[in-house]
Amino acid sequence: MRGLYDQWQTQGISKQAFCNRNGMGYHKFNYWVKKFRGKNVATISPPRGFSQISVPQPELLGRDQQALPSGS
Repeated sequence: MRGLYDQWQTQGISKQAFCNRNGMGYHKFNYWVKKFRGKNVATISPPRGFSQISVPQPELLGRDQQALPSGS
């Protein structure tokens, strides 16, 4: 189906005309057009889920003391 989608893109005709020429149902072809266009958009959108970040370790002053960002 991806091959037909690519052919349609290069021919510059309407989806209906392309379906008529290739003997396929318009609604079925339109379904796949939406699927393939959605995949192109998905590559542009930011990734979802968790991102790994690094947190620097605090500087240890003594056994029970720690340097805080405020200087306290």
